[in-house]
Amino acid sequence: MMPRLVAALVLVMAVPLPALAQTNGSADAERDVQAALARPLSPGSVALLLRYASRPDVVQRLIQATGDPRPDVRAVAARVAFTTRHALLGPALASAWEKETSDAVAVELARALALIQGASADARIAHRLGQFDSRATSAWLATVSRTRPGDVWTHLAHLPPGGDAVGRTLVDLVAAQPEAAATAFAALPQTPGLVPSYRSFVEAVPPAKPLPPWPVLASGAATSATRSAVLQLLIKAEAAGQTLPAEASAALQAIEPVPEFAWLVLYRELAGRGRTPPAPTHPLLDTILRIDPMTLPPSFLADPLLARLDPDEVKAFRQLVGPAWAPFEMPSMSKAPVPAPKVDPVEETGGSVTRLARPLSTLLMKDLQALLACTPETGKVGVVDVTYRPTGQVKGVSVIDATWPDGCAEVLALTAALDVAPAHEVVDASRVDRLVIGLRPGDLTCDRSTGIAEAVPQRVGTRLTAPKKTRNVAPVYPPDIIKARVQGIVLAQSLITTSGCVIDAVVTRRVHPALDVSALAAIGEWRYEPATLNGAVVPVIMTVTVNFSLR
Repeated sequence: MMPRLVAALVLVMAVPLPALAQTNGSADAERDVQAALARPLSPGSVALLLRYASRPDVVQRLIQATGDPRPDVRAVAARVAFTTRHALLGPALASAWEKETSDAVAVELARALALIQGASADARIAHRLGQFDSRATSAWLATVSRTRPGDVWTHLAHLPPGGDAVGRTLVDLVAAQPEAAATAFAALPQTPGLVPSYRSFVEAVPPAKPLPPWPVLASGAATSATRSAVLQLLIKAEAAGQTLPAEASAALQAIEPVPEFAWLVLYRELAGRGRTPPAPTHPLLDTILRIDPMTLPPSFLADPLLARLDPDEVKAFRQLVGPAWAPFEMPSMSKAPVPAPKVDPVEETGGSVTRLARPLSTLLMKDLQALLACTPETGKVGVVDVTYRPTGQVKGVSVIDATWPDGCAEVLALTAALDVAPAHEVVDASRVDRLVIGLRPGDLTCDRSTGIAEAVPQRVGTRLTAPKKTRNVAPVYPPDIIKARVQGIVLAQSLITTSGCVIDAVVTRRVHPALDVSALAAIGEWRYEPATLNGAVVPVIMTVTVNFSLR
């Protein structure tokens, strides 16, 4: 059966997915459908329904799955709904959204609802986005920006704070619709709700790129909190060498005589000397505690700004600089990131990438392997090429290695078919992503649902202690590649969970397709002592290297 299934996935993904059942109209296929419907609801049994999603009885089963008490089942049901874009699932998804409490499931529901119900669901979705972490916002924003980008600006003031993906999506939208963006953000001084989106956007603008000349700080009714947040972003942009619009530069000059912005004066002074502190929770105190006294002249002790410190701030400052202004070197709170090796990137069309697949959960992978009698095999990974629709859904699936047993090949095909294009990237028609899918015993020991449901990943940097590798697996150096004398360093941006597992990795610098796959296969088996932030274990995004050398 497996060769027919893979061919069907490749064929049917080129037309609407509900047509999939029509390609399996035989008596054998009917028995397969009935067997799938007879299975108890589980992540794997719901995923298997993808093949027959046009049938009314399968739709009813998927509707039942959206109300299941187990988050993994609900998440897979919502992902199947997104992949198939089946309109009959819309009402059930909308009902599930109103009751959802899981961050992981909210991501899937927001994405599916935005695609299936369109603009009619936007207000309902936006109303609850703030109750979940930023990935739900990112999923909704990515889907809307791909299907109806003009609608983004309508809801911009109602979006909660977002992460990197939100900012990068907004950067692309601003480039595509500069006039709409300018109109939307012009309301910033009077609309504090726009601040989170503006922050995400400014933080994602590349340092070499000038900020747009928007009147974001025009005199008006802006609250101190709004202006403070925006000014802090502008200070960081200024320190990074970005070209600020004239109105923004004038706004920074205007903070000097304003008592409530005294801490921003100090913040700007430090930023200009390359000492930009992280976003403070207690603005003046946190800024003071990050001063390097070596950068300040003795006359700074007489600065009028210091007269506005409260007793705790005075104490912290005096302890820092010493009674006789004796400068000392402050201890580093984190290790500086290691500069990435200079490697010439391999250019591919359409933004195609090679990456570890992102299954919804380890439970789903375990369940699919059990249902399809796929035995994990040490050292064996699957390689699958996928193409996408402009909406981010998978369009075509091609399992590269034909030697897999039927059950394992089906696991690979279904896992790839339920993939989603990276949220913040424009989906080019020529894009073909190569997915590396581990079916090894070690791949089932990492809780992938943790990586989805836990706090938004941090980036290695200030105040964050980098993870330490505790288990290294050397990559396979294929003999034919050695014979061809191909060597180099593969770089991959990786997500390391609080359990120390790598559950996501994207090759950012390529060497050779075979070596890129080999590097990801090894990285997927590495384990780490998790990163910490202020003593708490956190997930982290960082770049790792795999060196293929003939020496």
